[in-house]
Amino acid sequence: MHGPDDQNMHQGAAGHAPGAKVGFVSAVKRGFQRYGDFTGRASRAEFWWWALFYVVVTWIAEEVMGMTGVPILQIFQLGLLLPTLAVGARRLHDIDRPGWMQIVVYLPYLMFYTTISSAIYASQHDLVWLQDMLGPVYGVMFVVAGASAILAIGVLYWWAKPSEPRINRYGPPPHQAALA
Repeated sequence: MHGPDDQNMHQGAAGHAPGAKVGFVSAVKRGFQRYGDFTGRASRAEFWWWALFYVVVTWIAEEVMGMTGVPILQIFQLGLLLPTLAVGARRLHDIDRPGWMQIVVYLPYLMFYTTISSAIYASQHDLVWLQDMLGPVYGVMFVVAGASAILAIGVLYWWAKPSEPRINRYGPPPHQAALA
């Protein structure tokens, strides 16, 4: 049985008639059509199909990069960053949560990348003072990353929750937006 959260009725932007189900292709189209749009709401189906698209594109890009040596993975990840954050924010809006809360999912990766980049830079340029400073930073990074991982479980739970059935501060439910 499919509920209203499994239907695409978002302002008609994806070209679907009211009541049409969100599939893989329509969710990907919608992600690109609303590339940097952090307003409004996204259904569970729209969010999870986009997440699957992101995982598949990342896997393919990793394989191509491994075969060719071209940094295609970073290019795709950079290109998909904004729409991924946008659909994640709209999904949280759908359950009446602020979109910025998804940052706890990405914070450990950002901290890891920043710390590792700093360590590599310090070792390449023989910056002893920076290498000495990074020791305590690693400890803080692991504590914050651990806390973020726990909070990320909460965000994943929210992303999986059904839509709020009524209008909230972010607009009408996805199944009613096309009717407005």
